[in-house]
Amino acid sequence: MENLSVREFKKVCDALSPKQFIFSSENQSWDKVEHTAKVKLTFTIMLIAFNPNAICLKNKDDFLRLDRVKSIKMSNEKSILGAVFTIICGDLSNNSNDVAYTIIAR
Repeated sequence: MENLSVREFKKVCDALSPKQFIFSSENQSWDKVEHTAKVKLTFTIMLIAFNPNAICLKNKDDFLRLDRVKSIKMSNEKSILGAVFTIICGDLSNNSNDVAYTIIAR
């Protein structure tokens, strides 16, 4: 996995020119078999804020905003799903409450 800053993530996405960004609960590290709800959201627009670090994915009616982005990990392995990014969000002063969100760009 390659670690990226928010600025580097934007540059990578600009170069990839993905048509969509996908958030699926089934792709998350915190997903469990016993969860009774599953969600898959597809977005066509990505907006970046650098201060504070935030990533907003949106489409015509919906959005997903990830605040307090600390880092982004990009998988080096090829995936038929697309480019796989793990976005780490949390308190900048410690790692105790970090949450990872996996997003597919294709």
